[in-house]
Parts: sequence; C-alpha cells; structure tokens
Amino acid sequence: MEALGRAGAKLFVERLRLEWRPGTPVAELSGRLAFRPVGYPGELIELMTLVLDGTLDAHSRDDLTRMTPQSGRAGAVPRIRAATDVGNAPMAAAFARAGYLTFERQIDMTWR
Repeated sequence: MEALGRAGAKLFVERLRLEWRPGTPVAELSGRLAFRPVGYPGELIELMTLVLDGTLDAHSRDDLTRMTPQSGRAGAVPRIRAATDVGNAPMAAAFARAGYLTFERQIDMTWR
C-alpha cells in the first residue's frame, strides 16, 4: 500500500468478503421480521432499491453514481456471498447474526 501511495493511489475502502454456506444454522426468529414469498417478479428489486437509500457501503454508493438500482441486479450465482465495508459495523453485525463467515479481507485503492 505504501508503494501504491507513492504512485498516487489512495485507500478507497477496506472490505470484508463473506459467505453463507449450506448447512449453517439460521438464527432464531426475533419477531422483528416476517418472511413471506415474493409477491411479483420486480418486488425484490424494489425492496433492494429501498435498502440502498442511505447505504453506508462505499462500493454501493459509488455504483449508484453510474447506474440505477434496477440496472445492476441480474444473473444467478451458485453460492451466497456478500461484502461490506469494515467501517459499516451495523451491516457486518447483521451478516454475522445470519451465519455469514468472513473468508477474505479486501483493500481497494483508487487513482481518482
């Protein structure tokens, strides 16, 4: 990082890379949330759009300067992975409560 800094790079964000593995126990329901099936095809995109409003995640904030929430959420993945900024303690704690494990830390630099 020091060598990159001398070349003009600056720290953008340090992130936790997380993964939920099949068989991981799910936390007991607290009664604060209710789970139900998706009501219509666009409902998940609409809900995630609401979640992004006011996000503390540096990558999500940066993404929203170039695209809308609707233009980013296509494709299937073979496992459930996530990432959040180290400084986004509320989100990191929520992932931990849901049984996600940190499998990697990532440091992102930028030359803006």
